[in-house]
Amino acid sequence: MYIFYRLLLAHFIADYPLQWSGFLRWKVKSVWGKAAHSAIHVFISLLLLLPYAKIPAFWLFLVFMFLTHFFQDWLKILIFYGKKRDDVFTFLIDQVLHFAVLTSVLFFPFSREVRYVAWFGPWYTNTYYVLMLLGLVAATYAGSVLLYYLRNTFVDARSGFYQDWSGMAERAAIFLLYFTGGVGFWLIPLAIALRVPFYFASFLQVRHGFDIILRGGRPIELSRKVELKGDIAIDLIASPAWAIICAV
Repeated sequence: MYIFYRLLLAHFIADYPLQWSGFLRWKVKSVWGKAAHSAIHVFISLLLLLPYAKIPAFWLFLVFMFLTHFFQDWLKILIFYGKKRDDVFTFLIDQVLHFAVLTSVLFFPFSREVRYVAWFGPWYTNTYYVLMLLGLVAATYAGSVLLYYLRNTFVDARSGFYQDWSGMAERAAIFLLYFTGGVGFWLIPLAIALRVPFYFASFLQVRHGFDIILRGGRPIELSRKVELKGDIAIDLIASPAWAIICAV
């Protein structure tokens, strides 16, 4: 699993922090954007697995990864963008397929070798740090995308994506407290509770009435308090739960 963990980390770095909104628009509109995105996946994977660069089969796998990632993104954009609503189920299927491609590295003989380069230092070779960074990126950047899709699918399909920095900071704190263990584990409820007063005040101040929202592709009338409850469920339950799942 030494290689797989690093490929997974490369995937999360390339798919989330290194795929900002402007880059995503370029990827959607241009074949060169799709190629650049797939090349970034390969480049980050190579950086994290430099000791394997002398193995020809490793380069063969990188080419395979580039082609499958490019084709999968092209197919997803062709099918879902502008033709069918892109929801949380589409997002999860897309990620599972990417993970399946990465898992295929385990069929290569070199995946059973653990190659170290001593002068890279422990931060590069120690799998503990790789898993910590992997979980941190998954909890923060990937978590923002997952929560957007949950809100878009189950609360309001018109909700736009934004980088929720306060939510990312909260999930990072919860992840690190759980991952490192010790007395910090018992501080997790405090990290979650910091958001409760804000939502309690918002709930008291929200005006009575209804909003027209989109759910399941259909416009429906929804009480503003019910809509706020949906946001609360995502931010106070789904968000910290995702951070804990990443830490586990």
